[in-house]
Amino acid sequence: MPLSLLAIAVMFGVLFLWIERTSAQPMLNLALFKNRMFSFASLSALLSFMALYSLIFLTPFYLTFALHYSILKVGLVMAASPVVTTNSTIERKANGAKARFEQIDAAGYRSAYVIDGAGNLLQRVSATRTLCTYSHCTVAFSQSELDVLRKFLVDYFEASDC
Repeated sequence: MPLSLLAIAVMFGVLFLWIERTSAQPMLNLALFKNRMFSFASLSALLSFMALYSLIFLTPFYLTFALHYSILKVGLVMAASPVVTTNSTIERKANGAKARFEQIDAAGYRSAYVIDGAGNLLQRVSATRTLCTYSHCTVAFSQSELDVLRKFLVDYFEASDC
């Protein structure tokens, strides 16, 4: 089965290249790949996105089977992944935190931040303090802190009859 799928992919790849080379207005101008910088940048982006997609796809399996997380904990970890901030984004998040907090709170919703890594807490003290001030729940990325986030979410959803 996998070999037949690979053969079909190769066949359609060759067909795509043939159509693009013979078309008067191709979707992808293949002449761009003559530029080594463009070719390597495209290859680098392709490999980066493949690695990222693999990581996102495999993480729930690792958490479930290797670390024996419950489905709820896996869901919390995966849901928190996009909001885990890094040094470069934590300051941007903090810049609009007050206005965002007031808008979210006025609408009756709650906001939570998961901050990854002690380095963020030590290097970005001011930004972290701002996020803690203008958030209903701010936790670090650890087992005990994720339990705090889980309790916050359960309490919120129970109170709002969801």
